[in-house]
Order: sequence, then C-alpha cells, then structure tokens
Amino acid sequence: MKIMKKLLLGLVLVCCYSYQLNAQENNTGKENFDHWSIDLGAGIYEIGAPLSDGYNADILFQASFGVRYMFNEKFGLRLGLGYNSFSETGTSLPFQSNLYRASIEGVVNLGNVLDFQNWTDRFNVLVHVGGGFSSLNVIEPTDNGGDLITHLSIGFTPQFKLSNRLSLFLDFAAFINYNRNYSA
Repeated sequence: MKIMKKLLLGLVLVCCYSYQLNAQENNTGKENFDHWSIDLGAGIYEIGAPLSDGYNADILFQASFGVRYMFNEKFGLRLGLGYNSFSETGTSLPFQSNLYRASIEGVVNLGNVLDFQNWTDRFNVLVHVGGGFSSLNVIEPTDNGGDLITHLSIGFTPQFKLSNRLSLFLDFAAFINYNRNYSA
C-alpha cells in the first residue's frame, strides 16, 4: 500500500510538472511544422540494479531539461540534461548522492511514422536512443569528488497535446551506465 501511494504521488507529480513548449516558426509549404522544442520535466525514478551491500534506496526525485531539433517530421536530435537525487531509506546505511547527466539522442516521431494523425490530433509518441556522460557525486558517507560515468539511454515518450504550443508528456527511459569507478 505504501508503494502504491508513492507511485500514485509520483505519477501526479509527473503529470503536473512535466510539460513541453514548442517554438513557433512561420514556415510555408511542405515544412509547416515546429523544428525546435524545449522540454522540462520533474518526476520520479527507480534504481534498476542493486546498490552496494547494506545500501537501499526507494523511489527518488529527478528533473530534466532538453532541447530537440527535428530535421523533418519524423527524425531529429535531442540534447538533454538531467539531475537525480537519491539517499537511504529504511534500514539502509546512511548515504546521499546526486547524479548529473548530459546526453545526445536520436529521436523518432513514431506518431508521424505510423500516421497517428489519421485517428488523433492530440496523442503522439517519441522514441529516443543515445548516449552521454554522467557525474555521480557521493556526498555521504564520504565525498567522492565525482565519478565520471558513460551511459547509454533508450526510451519512449508519450505526449498529449494541450494546445499548439504546449504538450504534457511522460518519459519512460532506461540509462545503462559504463565505466564507473565507485559503487553508489
């Protein structure tokens, strides 16, 4: 029951605080779409692998910012920045860490590839895959000075269009970390 409350609260937070703004351009002809967009997100995440022995973390806070450029209506690139904060829960040994990440991702507008506009003008799905760098900064029990990590990211982003310039989105993404020096 406790986990369900946290999941529901997290979903409400994501829905309330995740939104997307689209830049408007005055194009005519075939390319009458917004090439640029900005996304801001806040929500929850869960660590997908066990931490070091004696350390446990629960559902945690994350924030993200991204800029996307679409080359055409189906394919584009996204530059993203993210922040994750995690600390001990329950019977865990005390710890506090922050993760900062930067990535570049290829984006496929699945809604345009699969012609969603034939049955909806408000719902869309983006698929993204890419890579980048993260810095894991352990603050407690001892400051590690930052651990540079290489990551691979993959995910999908359902969007609901609220207006011509504003969309609500959920981002379901997985980050696979490589080249870590320390354990969290």
